[in-house]
Amino acid sequence: MTSINTDLTGTEARAAAIALRADIGPDSDIHVSLCDGKYGTKECWYLGVYAERSSHHGPTFSLRGDLLRDLFAQAREKWDELREEHYRRTISAMALEIIRLTDENGEATDAALRSAGYDGDLVRIYGKRAAERATEMAGRGPFTLKTLGGDNGAPVESEEDAR
Repeated sequence: MTSINTDLTGTEARAAAIALRADIGPDSDIHVSLCDGKYGTKECWYLGVYAERSSHHGPTFSLRGDLLRDLFAQAREKWDELREEHYRRTISAMALEIIRLTDENGEATDAALRSAGYDGDLVRIYGKRAAERATEMAGRGPFTLKTLGGDNGAPVESEEDAR
């Protein structure tokens, strides 16, 4: 019988996943799967990192390899590359929600952000920066909508085509 050299025990792999998830944030998920080669994969392991709460969009990134220790090291390196962009997107999305809530309710509260789907830890971590970003974003008005033409900005031959 061939043994699979994972380089990590199950307990060690779980600890590595928990540590990576803690570094990424409260809404993150780490998925590790053993690949059986059914779909032509040659590597033994799949590691998917979901940095955002909406995993239906697919993983933020995924890796394949034969040693879990190597995969977790690569995942840390990849996350270090993506970290700032992820934080910027998270803060901007929360800022837009703050603008919407303020428009609809006259104010935005932490409870309203949680009701809108933001984890309490995310609100605690990013809420202040998101409120500052909302002020910056809303201060860029007045807003206009530029008409680009037909569907998806395609050129329009005549006014009739634009309808």
